[in-house]
Amino acid sequence: MTAQSTAKGTWPTLLILCGLFAVSFIDRMVLALVIDPIRAAMGVSDTQMGLLFGMGFVVVYVLAGLPLAHLVDKGGRKRILTIGVLLWSAATFLSGLATSFWMLVVLRAGVAVGEAVLMPIAMSMIFDLFPRDRRAFPVTLYTMTGVVMGKASFLVGAGALTLAAHIIPFTGGEPWRIMFMLVALPGPVLILLFAFFGRDPARRVDAEEGEAADQRVDTRALLTHLLSRKAIYLPIFIGTGCIFMVGLGLSAWTPTMLVREHGIPVTSAAVYYASYGMVGGVLGMISVGFLVKRLGRDNGARGVFLTALLVTALTLPILAMTIGSPDIDTVMIGIGVGTFGVMGATTFVPHLLQQITPRALIGRTTAIYLLFNNFLGMGMGPLLVSAVAGRYEGQPGSVGTAMTVVSWGALSVALTCFAFALASLIRRRPPAPANAGLAT
Repeated sequence: MTAQSTAKGTWPTLLILCGLFAVSFIDRMVLALVIDPIRAAMGVSDTQMGLLFGMGFVVVYVLAGLPLAHLVDKGGRKRILTIGVLLWSAATFLSGLATSFWMLVVLRAGVAVGEAVLMPIAMSMIFDLFPRDRRAFPVTLYTMTGVVMGKASFLVGAGALTLAAHIIPFTGGEPWRIMFMLVALPGPVLILLFAFFGRDPARRVDAEEGEAADQRVDTRALLTHLLSRKAIYLPIFIGTGCIFMVGLGLSAWTPTMLVREHGIPVTSAAVYYASYGMVGGVLGMISVGFLVKRLGRDNGARGVFLTALLVTALTLPILAMTIGSPDIDTVMIGIGVGTFGVMGATTFVPHLLQQITPRALIGRTTAIYLLFNNFLGMGMGPLLVSAVAGRYEGQPGSVGTAMTVVSWGALSVALTCFAFALASLIRRRPPAPANAGLAT
């Protein structure tokens, strides 16, 4: 494939994929802004809303992602992407028309199934759109879109709620219902742009990447390797999952906590959380990523891991100590520092896996790591906060108290896991380079 043919249509395709990734975060996360209106309309509890936000999404997302990724590998990416985007957009739009909690559960599952196609298709297309020596920036741009939109989606949701308030005098209805309908609209627009300006590139062959046939190993080799280093891998997976539990618990419940316990409008709560969270998260990824590369270069995997342990120990306790404060400025500073820690402490994992995992196993090992993050983070974080808040229902500051309890608990487990894994890493011989083979 020539440079000229690679360039034609490549950047419009990448930008549309980034736009779809941004929209997927919006449609996934804006539920956090309307928890109380939905509770009032449907007569449900905080725990049910925690299930809807977390487990109700992530179980379907993970289970659907496995067969859908297989379909993506077989071909027809453009068609599969179109169906997925239209499905999650329709499910988001219809959420505004839901008349029962169980309708919302089904529609939330529809959002999960639709969004499950995006990541494998985007990564596959980026691989084929760009040669290896030009791929770093597109991958970084795509992943950073997710990092930013994890918090910026709340700004979009706040804008949609504000617009809904101006529309309701003409259409009637409730703001939260109009919000779902509004945020569902960009998806079909982007997929229409993709039909005209995007392209499904030809598949690149493995030979371009220098993949030797003897590096293609079976599942038994994967399990053998992971079990031989279970004292390192398992604490990493559980510890980072607990860090994401703190982060996703924050995302799901901070807006509601600010509304209930600090008396500010939901749109202001969204702006507060998004602003502090974006600044902290981006700074955390950039600065800790820089430290990880420097320390990892000099000290290998141990230096990488020590960086993560120190960042976790120095930042996340500040979040746990401040999130339940009656002073909103203290809360927001804690959220900024905590988000710095969440994003920073998890930045080390890709670097660490490259140092301790054979090249032929990195993809599947990363997939297992993401499974832990999804179930412990997205699945359990929002649910645990809502369950603990239910124990304090009727008491002032119940959600803030719940977030404090969950943050301290998850932080304690994460630090214990990281310390155990670091000790196991120190006891082992220095690991061989990741491409040195599968010998342990």
